[in-house]
Amino acid sequence: MEIDISVRGLVEFVFRSGDIDSTYMSMKRALEGSNIHTKFQKIRKQQANSGNFIYRSEISLKQSFYYKDFRFNINGRADGLMIKEDDIYIEEIKSTYKDLELIEAQEGHPHLAQAKTYAFIYADLYELA
Repeated sequence: MEIDISVRGLVEFVFRSGDIDSTYMSMKRALEGSNIHTKFQKIRKQQANSGNFIYRSEISLKQSFYYKDFRFNINGRADGLMIKEDDIYIEEIKSTYKDLELIEAQEGHPHLAQAKTYAFIYADLYELA
């Protein structure tokens, strides 16, 4: 039996909790987030052109593995990939209205887990791990 799941869906499932977030996100806010996302990627591409690194956006990543009688197909798109010499960076872009000083770095945060999952898939595909 095959199970297809997105990286985001997997991470959201693993990190689900009992909290209910009643914050309303308007279409305007969603559009602003999308525009910021695109603008950030454009800036990264300009930096790559003027620097000594390679930048690609919206990198499709897919990986399959077997567990018992199941084949899991995990797929998603990393927002950015930056390669500078021997260093490889995977970007997962998020935007917020919150004051950044109020956001604590959380090791178990879903956004970080999403980026780490993309990094794992990339490393496995290119035999870097």
